[in-house]
Amino acid sequence: MLRRMEHTWHFSGAYANWTMTITAAPPDHLDSVDLTEFPVRRFENLGRQFHDAVNLYESLRYQDDRTARAGIYGSRMY
Repeated sequence: MLRRMEHTWHFSGAYANWTMTITAAPPDHLDSVDLTEFPVRRFENLGRQFHDAVNLYESLRYQDDRTARAGIYGSRMY
């Protein structure tokens, strides 16, 4: 039996709701492997990094919005 591990993080931001899902799936050449007991806590850093990236992106967007309202246009691309 092939079983995979999956973990999802959800964050609500000022501009969007954010979701990241990471999946550990067994390789094609194995007939039987169970990854459901994969230590998800090892992926907690990914969740924190994703949260940090969301905060950075939304902070930059907020700053660009404020700059545009003040008549100064930034050059960031989204």
